[in-house]
Amino acid sequence: TGFKAPTFSELFADSPFEVGNPGLQPETSTNVEAGIEITRGPIRVGATAFRQSMRELIQYVSGAPGEPTYGNLQAARSQGLELTMHLAASATISLRGHLTLLDTEVTDTGTTASVVFTQGEPLMRRPARRGGITLVARPGALVASLAATWVGERDDADFRDLPAARTKLPSYGLLSASAELPLGRFAGPGATLLARVENLLDAEYQHVFGFDGRGRTLHEGARLTF
Repeated sequence: TGFKAPTFSELFADSPFEVGNPGLQPETSTNVEAGIEITRGPIRVGATAFRQSMRELIQYVSGAPGEPTYGNLQAARSQGLELTMHLAASATISLRGHLTLLDTEVTDTGTTASVVFTQGEPLMRRPARRGGITLVARPGALVASLAATWVGERDDADFRDLPAARTKLPSYGLLSASAELPLGRFAGPGATLLARVENLLDAEYQHVFGFDGRGRTLHEGARLTF
């Protein structure tokens, strides 16, 4: 079981477009999952089934000037299956993969429905399919990886016009790469150079409707272990 308390803004905001609701109740949830993992030689596979029931979800809702714009919107559920795979192809190369199959539904809007919380519709921004695969190589002291991730279609809301309307965000794929290089004798046994490139191909995508995701991004750093 779990809960999520309202934020300060959700409780006490006071602006023309956002008015807090001091009467909000915490979100609560009940979660059940069961999994299995099997190893056969260099291959390890796993599967986990899960179901989550959520109540008193806090959502932004349209209101007249001065009225609260947040409310507890009753109940929803989320269920699905997570699949994983790990292959040790050799002493220096391994392959990891994962796939999530997800089904969500608003089961009870109570007295306060909204475009983002509609009876019988999926929850916002939760793709029904997402997955990825990562290749890791360890030539000598260097550790390098190349990862591809894919996110399927998901529902979102278009607030450019009033009333807002539901829309679909298209699926997208991203490629990233990383490397760790121990400096060894050059700077001591605990010094490691780190580099990571996200969105290697500079793909265009959106996590949220109307807001572009980050383009190609380079992270550089170092780690010193004593």
